[in-house]
Amino acid sequence: MIPPRWLLRLLGDDRVRERNLADAGAAADRVRLDRDLSADERRFRARMDALARVEHVELGTTAEGQPYRMALADVASLPGHCTAATGAGKSRFVGALMSRVMEAIVRGAPLAVVHIDGKGEGAEQQLVMVAALAARLPGGERQRFLANVHTLRFFDPRYLPAWPLLAPVAGVPVEAQADAFAEVLSEVVADATVGPRQRASLAGVAALALEFSIPLPALPWLLSSPADVAALAARSSSPLVRLELSRFEREPQGSIDGLLARLGVLLRAPSLKAVLAGENPFEFSRCFEPGNVTTISFGGADLGARAAVRAMGSLAISALANAAFDPRRTVRGTTLIVIDEPQAFGTSVSFGQIDRLITLGRSFGAAGVLLLHQGATQLPNETQLGLGTNVVWRALGRSARRDVEAASEWLPRTGRVPRPRAPGARLGEPLFLDRGQEERHRVAEIGRLPVRHFLVADRRADFAPRIIRAPDHDPPPWSAIPADIADAVARGSSGVPRAILEARVRAVEESAAARFAEGVRAEGTRGRRGNAVPTTPDIVGTGRGSRRGGVP
Repeated sequence: MIPPRWLLRLLGDDRVRERNLADAGAAADRVRLDRDLSADERRFRARMDALARVEHVELGTTAEGQPYRMALADVASLPGHCTAATGAGKSRFVGALMSRVMEAIVRGAPLAVVHIDGKGEGAEQQLVMVAALAARLPGGERQRFLANVHTLRFFDPRYLPAWPLLAPVAGVPVEAQADAFAEVLSEVVADATVGPRQRASLAGVAALALEFSIPLPALPWLLSSPADVAALAARSSSPLVRLELSRFEREPQGSIDGLLARLGVLLRAPSLKAVLAGENPFEFSRCFEPGNVTTISFGGADLGARAAVRAMGSLAISALANAAFDPRRTVRGTTLIVIDEPQAFGTSVSFGQIDRLITLGRSFGAAGVLLLHQGATQLPNETQLGLGTNVVWRALGRSARRDVEAASEWLPRTGRVPRPRAPGARLGEPLFLDRGQEERHRVAEIGRLPVRHFLVADRRADFAPRIIRAPDHDPPPWSAIPADIADAVARGSSGVPRAILEARVRAVEESAAARFAEGVRAEGTRGRRGNAVPTTPDIVGTGRGSRRGGVP
């Protein structure tokens, strides 16, 4: 118990002496704090100096002007996670990192880069960087670099990738590929009436398309003739498909309408329908060859194509994972996969594949993964737990309180944040903030970070996390890029003019329509259908009791 002030004065103590003692105690506290912080700073500087002697990437600089470095091999192979609020500069932060990686690729480092973006801003920035980098290269070197640039923009008005989803993938069983396709489509439709029977039917039909090379845009026409589906299934080499579709001719019309609606998720977007009609699918295994730079963008999506973006993005991530873990692939170097706005591909399939890449990518010599989005609270709980266990380094920019709290395990916990202390404060008060108070202090600190400032934490480090300022990074506008280089990057090594793919769609649909009409006429002559039936299939369903193949 502290004696009353009158007793202290009676004993010869006074307020001046008390204040002097408090100031002396505070000075001693600062000495101890400086000693602790100096030791941490020495460890930090020693590590940064060591990294300066190897191939590295500078993530930014501390307030004292010390560069924060990471080994290039670690950036390309270790799981990372970057989150920040809109406008906090995370795209520029990651863009600066990616530009350094691509410069290393040009110098011959055994690396590859894949950037998959659900909204398009980050992907567009990467394409400009690729073009600017190509423009600085001499002629022959530029051509070699551009030959390894792959641009997959699924809603571009000029060039589109050819990606027939229902084309066999080497190393992936047909049944597994068909089941993943059905699972994604069933999930994005978010229809509570979808049961295991309907999903199994969709997987069976997808397996038929894979086995008999039926383009996806032709599937609605095939489904409009259940007898043809059953007949084709009888010829399948898969016993499971034969069993699943043996009764398809007796399938209720409502069930068939449901299958058509799920296919319609992809086929209602004209751009995607053109992509799906392509003949020579892009080989995702190319993304993992050293020297390759791949950009996969869903920016500029057609109005109402949100579900289609979720489906195509999920399947693209699955294709990347399948290529990464293909046992026949010869691993050469490492590949950095940047997934921008992963919640745009929010299905159980995509998050499962992301978890698989983060958990096993390095072990299989396949890839490192960097997730980039606004906050961990956007992700499913299982994915958050997986990130908490497996992510090695973290960059956290200005964020809402709940997002910082979700990332609180990465915040510094030094026990050495001085407690605000008024002049003349009494002795005996705690010198530093306690654990809970320090965490609240850190949460508030992150919420006030300026633009392009990030708290960077490394699980392997023997020093505390650091707040850094990211490098200035302002890619040039497209108008500053020579037109021929801009066009080469926009097209990539395997892009197809959109007009060609749209013509292919028309040819596929006209051929399917002709076969459908021929089948209807044949059935009409046998008296099974009655009056004439229109020759256009019902894509979205017409309800119970409607005539198969009718128009709403």
